[in-house]
Amino acid sequence: MWFIATNLALWVMLVGQGSCQQNFPRTTCGGEMEGDTGQFASPGFPQDYRPNLNCVWNIKVPEGRVVFLSFRFFALEMNARCMYDHVSVFNGRGKDAQLLGKFCGTFRPGALVSTSNEIVVKMATDDSTENRGFLASFSSGEPHKQSKLSTTCNLVDVIVANLKITLH
Repeated sequence: MWFIATNLALWVMLVGQGSCQQNFPRTTCGGEMEGDTGQFASPGFPQDYRPNLNCVWNIKVPEGRVVFLSFRFFALEMNARCMYDHVSVFNGRGKDAQLLGKFCGTFRPGALVSTSNEIVVKMATDDSTENRGFLASFSSGEPHKQSKLSTTCNLVDVIVANLKITLH
């Protein structure tokens, strides 16, 4: 099986009626979330977010644990320096919290891990060019341990050269 990608971003969204229904989390502009796992999305997801947003999600897992954060879908206005619409993720709370990353565009960020039991996600948008936003999930884990990832493929070679992706 061969796939050739001709663009840097490729995503598929199925829209229509039928027996398959996706339940998205309730979308609010920020909030407090506590627990071992959870899911949240930008306001209005899967529809476009609104302009001029400033949302803050404070995520807290049980003491002695760390936060694993992953974005399942990500589509914001693109800018090389993420100056307009962006999502920033911080390691903990407070003014001295370390910035783990600032993200925009349609390239989905990789998994992020905190060093404490708290992580903060901030979304800011300007007054033009909206997009679908994001869908994210978090879980708690033990510090200094790798996340358990399942691999079911026998052999997958991904070669990014001249935007060519090869799967065996």
